[in-house]
Amino acid sequence: MTKPVQTLGIDVSKAKLNYCLLGAGGEIKQEGIVTNDHNGVEDLDRMVKEHEQPKSVRVVIESTGDYHLLATMAFSEMGYVVHLINPLITKQYLKANIRKCKTDKVDARLLARIGTMDGDTFPVYHASTEEVRMKKKVSLVHQLTKTKQQMKAALYQAQKTLAILGETSSSGMEVTANAVKELEKGIKELEKEIVEARRKDPMVKQLAEIPGISEQSAALVMTEIAGKTFDTKEKLTAFAGLDVSVRQSGSSLHGKGRLSKRGSPSLRRTLFLIAWGLKQHNEEFKKLYDYYRGKHKHYTAVLNILARKFLHVLFGMMKNQTPFNPDLIVLPS
Repeated sequence: MTKPVQTLGIDVSKAKLNYCLLGAGGEIKQEGIVTNDHNGVEDLDRMVKEHEQPKSVRVVIESTGDYHLLATMAFSEMGYVVHLINPLITKQYLKANIRKCKTDKVDARLLARIGTMDGDTFPVYHASTEEVRMKKKVSLVHQLTKTKQQMKAALYQAQKTLAILGETSSSGMEVTANAVKELEKGIKELEKEIVEARRKDPMVKQLAEIPGISEQSAALVMTEIAGKTFDTKEKLTAFAGLDVSVRQSGSSLHGKGRLSKRGSPSLRRTLFLIAWGLKQHNEEFKKLYDYYRGKHKHYTAVLNILARKFLHVLFGMMKNQTPFNPDLIVLPS
């Protein structure tokens, strides 16, 4: 990629975009505020084109809820090199700054300078509108599933207690039970839409052919990682939050290693379900499950091990463009 001669830093909020355009030498060419809507993005595009061609400009935007989506996708589709960075990265640069000043204007300048200094180290944003839609649906499925489980548990406990107290029927309970059923219907419809959208993905088809993995789970996983690139299987594992964090001071370790849980909770939920299906219906993974259970490891810990192993298998399949090879699932020596 040709090194951009200018960097546009954009600090995003619900209603506005604070921006700072830096020249090749790091000088501020223009800064200001536009609205966080299509008109504001078009104004920014026109401003940039007064100075340079879009393909020579690097745009750095901090991920902020869903408020960054419009600007990020619009600039990417217009041909800009766009980097969507984690707020934790911005905080690290801010800590290194002697002046601990934080305003929207300062943040826009900081984002532009981050792009000038280290932009080549950040991945370029590549996500279609359809991918973003599907990711949002996967996230919604996860949230609704949690809500459904909480409602069912609360309803069951209330029905049990009221029955002991002699109340056998309640219109409120019936409404709640119907709400749970409607939630279940909504979840199934969303999952159906996700599967239909991912059905043409050859990797979904290959994963669904592995004993223990449903087409639904395969579609959910591939939707979560769509548009992402991973150099190593460890990075894919870390993205899912299934890597193990260890506390160490000097030569001593403190406590047991725990999952970092830095990644998507909906992806971890799907991977946990995949791990359960593999230990039930896949002979190779079942042997792996029995091996670790024989080592007196907790049920949940073993399923996490299986989920990590699946991610390593998935990484190999994507990198080498090969189908699942059961011979690669071997017990530790």
